[in-house]
Formats: sequence, C-alpha cells, structure tokens
Amino acid sequence: MADPLSSPSKGGVRIRAITGRSILRLKSWLPKNDAAVTVAGIELPAGIGAASPGELRALCTGPSDWLLVSRSRLLGSVRGRIGTEAASQGLAVADLSAGLAVLEISGAAAQAVLAKSCGLDFDPRNFSYPQCARTRLAQLAVVIDIHDSEDGVDLYVARSYDSWLNDWLTDSNL
Repeated sequence: MADPLSSPSKGGVRIRAITGRSILRLKSWLPKNDAAVTVAGIELPAGIGAASPGELRALCTGPSDWLLVSRSRLLGSVRGRIGTEAASQGLAVADLSAGLAVLEISGAAAQAVLAKSCGLDFDPRNFSYPQCARTRLAQLAVVIDIHDSEDGVDLYVARSYDSWLNDWLTDSNL
C-alpha cells in the first residue's frame, strides 16, 4: 500500500512510502556449517547480498543474518511457525515491522539518484536483481533491495528517519 504523501515523479524517478510489510530479522550465533537453512519453505541465501525471489523474500544482510520480508502482513500463526522453524535451526527471530520504514524508488534513473550518496557500484553488471546490500545512504544505515528487474529498489530504514530520507531523495532527484 502506498503512502498518500508519496513524492511525485521528477526526473524519471518515483519515490513512495510502502506500508503493510512484515519484516523479520533472523540471526544465528551458532558456528557456521554448510547445511542449508530453510524457513517458511525458503532456503535462506548463504552469500552476503544474495536475495531470494518471490512474495516472501529472504535478504542476506550479513554472515548468518537475514531479513525475511513479506509484501503483506504475516498472520500471527505464520509468524509463530516461522519462529518455531527458525528456533529449531538455531536462529533468533525479531519482528522489525514497526521499527523499519520502506521507501520504494523506481524509474530509469533510480539507481543514479541512489549513487549520489552511496558507495555502492550500481552498475547492473555488479548489483542487480535479486540482490541486496546493507550500507549507508545519505549518512543513514539502510538495506537496499533490488526487488525486480525493472529498476525497482526498496530501501529499509529506521522509521524515525523515514521522512528525512524521503525528503533527501526528493531533493537529490531534482
């Protein structure tokens, strides 16, 4: 669901706040082994920056650290099942749904706007669908998720910085 205060498209880039996402952080402090970890029918990607495609996505943001992202709110029973599956594999689960805001950046120049204040190389040969990165953007800690092959990028940022980042992106798009 888009926020009614979305930024209008300028310079070929559209910025909009997304609500209604479920975001779970999965973290393991167990020694790394080569066994695949599966939660909610998704094999968690092993490589940092890798992401699984689909409605329920797993983003590998660090060693033994993932964000499990759903485009819709997960029901309590599904969250419970994920928690049980995760615990049985040595993972801790934290619900970040209320703590992280999501901004969607789309359009042909979206990655050029992001590159103005981020150290990532946004060349499609180096960073493309389905990939993610935990980085700094405009001095803020964010997770960048390239969620489709059509220039769609989601930014996960602490909710308290949502408006500031939206304004920064709008200003840098002029």
